[in-house]
Amino acid sequence: MKNIIIAGGTGLIGSKLFTMLNNLDYNVKFLTTNNKKVDNLKYFYWNPENNLIDDKIFENANSIINLAGSGISNKRWNKDYKDAIYNSRINSTKLLIRAINRLNVSNLHLINASAIGIYKTNTEQPQDIYSELNNDFMAKVCKDWEYEASQITKGNSYSIIRIGIVLAKEGGALPKLAMPIKLGFGAPLASGSQLVPWIHITDLCNLFIHELERRKNGEVLNGVSPGIITNKDLTIAIAKQLRKPLFLPNIPGFVLKLAVGEFANSIIDSYNISAESTLTSGYTFRFNDIKAALADIYS
Repeated sequence: MKNIIIAGGTGLIGSKLFTMLNNLDYNVKFLTTNNKKVDNLKYFYWNPENNLIDDKIFENANSIINLAGSGISNKRWNKDYKDAIYNSRINSTKLLIRAINRLNVSNLHLINASAIGIYKTNTEQPQDIYSELNNDFMAKVCKDWEYEASQITKGNSYSIIRIGIVLAKEGGALPKLAMPIKLGFGAPLASGSQLVPWIHITDLCNLFIHELERRKNGEVLNGVSPGIITNKDLTIAIAKQLRKPLFLPNIPGFVLKLAVGEFANSIIDSYNISAESTLTSGYTFRFNDIKAALADIYS
């Protein structure tokens, strides 16, 4: 079971995951929208927007990891970018499933990314895979994304990883949180009391590998560390790691909304997400403590 396809493999998670899989002697192939990269050996062309995919990538494949989708925080949310966030995920997953079904591929396991944005926010009770789901924009994206993955034909299987805030030096949320701290303008966001469900990128990639080996059909796991903390505590931990002072007052929620639009709700709201389903699956987190995670990242 060593032949893996990665869709959306050029981003932060995919790049790290490829390195780790390669070190474990997995044979990894990529789906790419960049014609210049196509070599029909490791890189195969697809274009979800135009419903195009090179069928040859499925030859001898055992598993697919689907990470494809426009970045949630790359741009200010307006109607066009919200459409891009939605369509890039739904169309790419539909294309994969249709190709698998059309080619009568069997014994294939799909691991589909999703996000903690599917859960209700600001809850006292930790949210796990059996909790009631939210009904806002991000929840709809995640619900429809997961539904498309579940349409894989019998004889194949799928699982879902709902990803939290991924901490890595190379990209994602951490450099954006660290930059104002480095410049001396760091401060907690909004109330600062909102819970932040984070995961070290190494743990997230190991969790994908954990699912590659389990191949458990219909399994849903939360890609978040058990060591959930508040935005204030995360800000303080980053500042201590960078040896920078924090002296400014909290940044008000309305300022965040002016700066990034509707996406600010994802920053202001509290996500009380449980890692229980992941722990029950047998996965052992390497990083439960934010101080240890940041020390490793910045080492």
